[in-house]
Amino acid sequence: MTHLVIDSLEQFQREVDTFTAAAADSYRKFGLDLDRVQIRPDEYRFAVVAPNGMRVQVTTVWYNAREKKAEFCEGPLRQHPPKDIN
Repeated sequence: MTHLVIDSLEQFQREVDTFTAAAADSYRKFGLDLDRVQIRPDEYRFAVVAPNGMRVQVTTVWYNAREKKAEFCEGPLRQHPPKDIN
């Protein structure tokens, strides 16, 4: 498995934009929508939305500057990443 090095918060935000466009296009083929909410500059929450408005899947992604990578978890974060990650 390859690991994409993300050197800056700006690059992370561009990668999130690229992912959002591709994922939303893919989900539309199945009648689903993708909702994206920016929680903080380094954290986004995605939800797959069914036609009836129900959120089917929720995923959170954030930027880990120390390790120069994006990380994710299913559902909302139980707590925000430590401040020193920024």
